[in-house]
Amino acid sequence: MPAIPYQLHQKLRAAQAQAQHQQSSSSNLSALLDKPFWIWDRREHIQQAVATNGQCCFNHVVGLPVKDKLEHPIYDYEKILYDSLFLTKNEKKDFKNKHLWVKKATGLGVTEFMLRMMAWLCTKDSNFVNAQICIVTGPNQDMLSNL
Repeated sequence: MPAIPYQLHQKLRAAQAQAQHQQSSSSNLSALLDKPFWIWDRREHIQQAVATNGQCCFNHVVGLPVKDKLEHPIYDYEKILYDSLFLTKNEKKDFKNKHLWVKKATGLGVTEFMLRMMAWLCTKDSNFVNAQICIVTGPNQDMLSNL
């Protein structure tokens, strides 16, 4: 067998690595299909976690939020944000034309929560294919004083 030139060998290896990455990425995303963002009832959450080997909801599939090397669950105040976005007076899950403004202290994990919410919306089904999500941020005042 003739030797493969180095450049061709590198291209083949890169193509194989990319194919493996795409295959693993698509299979990983399929694990997120139809998963709830979080199971709010604690008993039901534990039952689903046992039944699915820890793959019960979006946050357990991708991993819980980590701060200071500690995993954190989704907290009660984050459920208020979730309910504010998704539940109307009629308990229908519809959040079109709904805006939510949060004035908060730093370090609460609200930004993490909202980014996770966006990722969940994009991976739970095909409703957001070719959609755009806008992220508006404000700079930290401490950062501005250091400039």
